[in-house]
Amino acid sequence: MDWNSVDARYQLQTQWSSQLRQYLYRRLRKERPLRILEAGCGTGAVIRCVQEEIPRTIEAFYAVDIDP
Repeated sequence: MDWNSVDARYQLQTQWSSQLRQYLYRRLRKERPLRILEAGCGTGAVIRCVQEEIPRTIEAFYAVDIDP
């Protein structure tokens, strides 16, 4: 399997969920720092987006997926 093409597909999908993420960011708790868990992270494309979009807000990211 070509993991670069799989990751490219996931990166494209992050664009589709951009508006939802922006909505969720506005609703985050005001207390800092936050910790985020992404279950079913695939290649980690979404968690990388979150790290870029709100880098100072998050203390730790955790990502798990059933498929190594």
